[in-house]
Amino acid sequence: MKLYFIEQDSLDYLKANIKNHIKYYESPTSDWIDTVCGKSPFREFSGEFPEFVLQDNDPNPHSTDYINAVSMYSSLNTISESVATDERLWAGMALKQFWHYTHYRWIPNNQVTEEKIRDHFYFGTGIRRSLTRQSLARLWWIAKLSYDRQRDNPFELTAFLCEASSFIVDVLERNTSNNPDIMHSFLDAVLEIRRRGVQITRERMRDLVTYLNLLGGTYILDVLPPELIRQKILTYGIERYE
Repeated sequence: MKLYFIEQDSLDYLKANIKNHIKYYESPTSDWIDTVCGKSPFREFSGEFPEFVLQDNDPNPHSTDYINAVSMYSSLNTISESVATDERLWAGMALKQFWHYTHYRWIPNNQVTEEKIRDHFYFGTGIRRSLTRQSLARLWWIAKLSYDRQRDNPFELTAFLCEASSFIVDVLERNTSNNPDIMHSFLDAVLEIRRRGVQITRERMRDLVTYLNLLGGTYILDVLPPELIRQKILTYGIERYE
């Protein structure tokens, strides 16, 4: 499978003219991009990757996040983190190969707005937030940061994270998400809290993430044993919610 990125000058032009082109984003295809750019702005990304498809026909678009994150990451797990933070790749894919998917997941009933276009086709904010909001980057990073090869199902934590969009935002937009060991310890602890009968609501997940950040202000989490981080989160959650 070939991937396509978009040239920087065309990317800059399209982002600067979202308002002028907004009617085009209602189109069933992205053929109009070549016309407004005066050329084809897409270039082939080096390398071949296993073929993958993104599910885009479930009545509940959110429910496809897990299967699509697994599908994409399983195919593209060899790309570097540097490449995976490059807006040109993800915008190029959203504007070309996955135009329909981006509409399906983020623009239901073709209700196009400037904000939706900026956030989900492009990097609309800082890099960290954009990586959890851009339609394709978020799938790769959800799986990247939650994949744990030590588990029977390496994507078990991914499935948990994808249960709610708020979980993805609250967990992955924190500085602690940079370290997979911290993320795995945290998510494993939250899963154990739930196994003990505690319902993990949006508010409770946010509270647990806040506690993890507080720990980061007390300890250097990167050098703490993962099991110690897990135990601290588990103890806090059980004592607070049971």
